[in-house]
Amino acid sequence: YDFFNPYCSLKSDTLVYSEISYWDKAKICDSWLSLVWHWEEKTNVYTLEPNQHKETVNINNYGFRGSEISKIKDDETYRIFVVGGSTTISLRAPSDEQTHPGFLQKLFDKSELNFPIEVINAGTPSFASSQELSIIKNKIVDFQPDLVIVYDGSNDLNLPYGHTPAKSSFRSILTDGFNRYLSFWETVPVVYHAFNNFGKEDQVHTFDSSTIESKVEFWKDNINNICKIGNEKDFDVVILLQPILGSGNKKLTEYEQNQYNLFQHEKVLQSYKKFSSELINLDNSCTQVKDFQNIFDSHDEIIYFDNTHVTYDANEIIAQNIFELIYPIVENFNKK
Repeated sequence: YDFFNPYCSLKSDTLVYSEISYWDKAKICDSWLSLVWHWEEKTNVYTLEPNQHKETVNINNYGFRGSEISKIKDDETYRIFVVGGSTTISLRAPSDEQTHPGFLQKLFDKSELNFPIEVINAGTPSFASSQELSIIKNKIVDFQPDLVIVYDGSNDLNLPYGHTPAKSSFRSILTDGFNRYLSFWETVPVVYHAFNNFGKEDQVHTFDSSTIESKVEFWKDNINNICKIGNEKDFDVVILLQPILGSGNKKLTEYEQNQYNLFQHEKVLQSYKKFSSELINLDNSCTQVKDFQNIFDSHDEIIYFDNTHVTYDANEIIAQNIFELIYPIVENFNKK
């Protein structure tokens, strides 16, 4: 069962990542699924435990994906934090460097700017704007950021209104216990996965739009508060509304069209328009606001695993668009 049905949408028969061998896809799945989570008291969020090093994923000394960092930076270094959910941390990417913050770091490394630029991946699966606000306010400000990029939208759209992860649940206690103390024992998680997903592979995901107005207002307030923190603490804030399946004018592949139908995205996109319509109301408080829903318009290949998550090739496209957007902001650092 584990061989043919890995947990992370990388089955041997899927067209996504078809160029990667099953064994390499298995490494991605195993690295992702063996990560340990914990409750972070300072930020009041359920997040990844620091100092975890797997074959395809590294969680550093402060709980961010990627290499180790120092809390204190020198005055010559420009520090960028990229905050978001699972599409930012991108646990399906084959390496830390193939996330969109990882590709962004490479683009700045190759740029003509003559000062060090550090890009830190502060994404966490399931994070929505309320958790992003909390880690920026209670954690990231201590790292002397020069720029914070918030890449979100999907989780605020899809999670229940007012959703706050529980401090502990039977499932989280069991999962973290196995990953921490019995990581070699696959039987229990595989059996749980088998029963939990039996008969659900082609099940339509019902989307509830009844609270969308409240969700949009909640998201807008959180984003405004993030931008206010940037103004108070003297760092720039760039807000990016992420693309989701069917947004923009991308021609969908057969696989993507099937996912589009399963996730009721004709209905979902009507609600997502309400998020994009609020971007104009964030311009005054944020350094820059940009709708990224059209960044995949010229790409006919498979981009989406499901309703939101994208391939590592798509991460490079995202990074290129971010780079072009923020380069003038970063370049100005050298002129201050």
